[in-house]
Amino acid sequence: VSPDIMSSLETFIPSGTLFLIESKNTEYNLNLLREIYEERKVLIDYYEGSLVLFADFPAPHYQAMSIYSSIMENTVEEPLVVHLGYTGFITSLKEQYDELLQFMKTGKKLFIGNHVYSKKDMLLEDFFGKIPEETRHSLVGKYRRTLENLDLESTNTVIAYVTNNMNLQKTAQELYIHRNTLNYRLVKLEKDFNLDLKNIRDLMILYFSILSYRETKV
Repeated sequence: VSPDIMSSLETFIPSGTLFLIESKNTEYNLNLLREIYEERKVLIDYYEGSLVLFADFPAPHYQAMSIYSSIMENTVEEPLVVHLGYTGFITSLKEQYDELLQFMKTGKKLFIGNHVYSKKDMLLEDFFGKIPEETRHSLVGKYRRTLENLDLESTNTVIAYVTNNMNLQKTAQELYIHRNTLNYRLVKLEKDFNLDLKNIRDLMILYFSILSYRETKV
């Protein structure tokens, strides 16, 4: 970006949150988002195969979910919407883009099935993704047979339990199940893996074993 254009952008949007949107109907979705945000100070463009959106939103993750929903409703496709989750300056947009692009690549390996995520909320997973692949996959070895028999329901239970900070009520609500059903699933997982899921260390071992196993299946 030339100094003159950057100077204009600094005046227009000095700071904000960067979003990357990956979708099939790129041109249509670019026009859709421009129409949705035409009265807001938002920078939206197409760059290297993805839509790039930069704006100063008070609740970035809410906006990410809104972008996802808008595209879903209009194109019946599930886009991938990733954001940094923190405010950055327009002058460091290239650095933010490179950081977010790398996180998106990591996310597509580890968060299979997820379509909206934030680096700010996934710092631990992002760090795990930067560990050499051979080291990550070594976690799978000890539990391979059990992981091979793990169904999607159990996998989603562990992920929801972690993302809800081991809060049983919130986890049950997210999974649309009764709390007793959740307790039953967790007890079964503890028995199958010989781990105590009330212990944060054991829970992280299971969580990252699942993420690593899913990665090997991509």
